[in-house]
Amino acid sequence: MAASWGADSLDGFTDTRAKCDGISCSWLSGSVNIKGTGEGVHVYIFDTGVDLKHPEFCGRIQTVYDASGGSGQDLSVDGHGTHVAGIIAGATTGVAPDATIHILQLENEYGAMTLQTILCAIEMAKNDIEKNNRTRVIGSMSIQGGHNKVLNDALAELAKMPVPLPIVVAAGNYLEGYSLTRDSCECSPASEETVITVAGSDGAYVCDTSNTGSCVDIFAPGIGINTTSRGSTYDSQCEGTSYAAPFVTGALAAYISTLPESDLPLTTDDLKLLLDKWWGKDRPGLYSPLSTFQGAPNRVLVYNQCP
Repeated sequence: MAASWGADSLDGFTDTRAKCDGISCSWLSGSVNIKGTGEGVHVYIFDTGVDLKHPEFCGRIQTVYDASGGSGQDLSVDGHGTHVAGIIAGATTGVAPDATIHILQLENEYGAMTLQTILCAIEMAKNDIEKNNRTRVIGSMSIQGGHNKVLNDALAELAKMPVPLPIVVAAGNYLEGYSLTRDSCECSPASEETVITVAGSDGAYVCDTSNTGSCVDIFAPGIGINTTSRGSTYDSQCEGTSYAAPFVTGALAAYISTLPESDLPLTTDDLKLLLDKWWGKDRPGLYSPLSTFQGAPNRVLVYNQCP
């Protein structure tokens, strides 16, 4: 399967977006043209696991932690972790197709994702980085819950490591009758200041279901996303900030792969400054009314590094 419009958009965000509906955008080039492939970068994916047999990931998966005691295989109903991994590092669907995927499967033997399983996964990621002396690292955590200081503090500790593990997280989704807020600052991990928080757009507007708020750092494609799915299959209609955040993770992994060892490691602050630099000062931003943003910056992911 070809990479989604989201990956295609990273090198060409312009102001000719009137016909963009999140699936077919008139300003897209039809190809992904960015510098770096993610080779040598270790991406830690905190999620529901990954389809270990999917051909998109052949030879590039390692399981660091599985809360159920399993192998890291994605057993979730919707294949959420496999979707995320495909956007980041699928061979044909990913932004960083040569990156190494490290699975941290967060659901226990009863299929429940708990604070304890997340905290254990964070500790295992820290140990893996330190044990293997990794320096090219980035993390992805597309999960959502109410504000939780314990989780936020655990993520803040990752930023204090000798080799920090920058984590890219979803801003969260608002669903009427399910979510109580549209403000990412009332959610965890989105509210933690030492992570990169990503909200969703359709290329022209803020996605209807995306949380916003001042804790958001950037917007990325979050609707009509082509990616991998369980059973060595594909899905072309993934939607939500869970799928916006991996575009940022993938872009940063691609960038990190281009750097000399002397420029490493990078902190979360380094990467936030980079995203701001890539966006620049003169781009038009999204068309949504100011009130929609709730203090979020009108800044969209672009990868401003030519091959």
